[in-house]
Amino acid sequence: MVRILCVLILLIGFHANAQEDYKVMAQETCDCIVKKDMQTATKKSIEMALGLCMLEALQHHKVDIDISDGAAMRRFGEKIGIQMAPLCPEVFEFLTEEIAQSNESVPEVMTMSGKIKSLEDGDFLFITLREESGKDTRLIWLRYFKGSDEYLKNPRKLVGKNVTLKYQSIECYLPKAKGYYDYKEIIEMEVK
Repeated sequence: MVRILCVLILLIGFHANAQEDYKVMAQETCDCIVKKDMQTATKKSIEMALGLCMLEALQHHKVDIDISDGAAMRRFGEKIGIQMAPLCPEVFEFLTEEIAQSNESVPEVMTMSGKIKSLEDGDFLFITLREESGKDTRLIWLRYFKGSDEYLKNPRKLVGKNVTLKYQSIECYLPKAKGYYDYKEIIEMEVK
């Protein structure tokens, strides 16, 4: 019974000492990261700097961890991060603001005018628009858009019509090509 009690006391002491080591490394990581200029930094550059600061703390304390082991490094980073949150909340606040801003970004809506030259139907309907400059531009009719109802049953009625199209650039995966490609998706059409 005494042996079990001694082992338990040693384990508790080891755990408390390990927690204290994580707090010290977290403070060192905070001290390192706050020296960085976060006003012009991006989320990615802050994450990179945060990782480098954690590595410095890891090396300074000679922690035995294989830095090529992604799972072990992730666990280490989580332990340090938990300790860092109350020590330097401005870093985490900056990261969450950056994430919120990037989630709010809306694709830009662009406009072009011209005459519909041709239609190509297959899995999706593609419209080729001859712009006023003479340039041909291919757009995709991917889903419902304002002005599409009248041409659902017979989209060929659009050929030769002058239109103004609003579109957004999107990226689509094409299984046959085994890659992603940019398309101009029609989001509104006004027939003149």
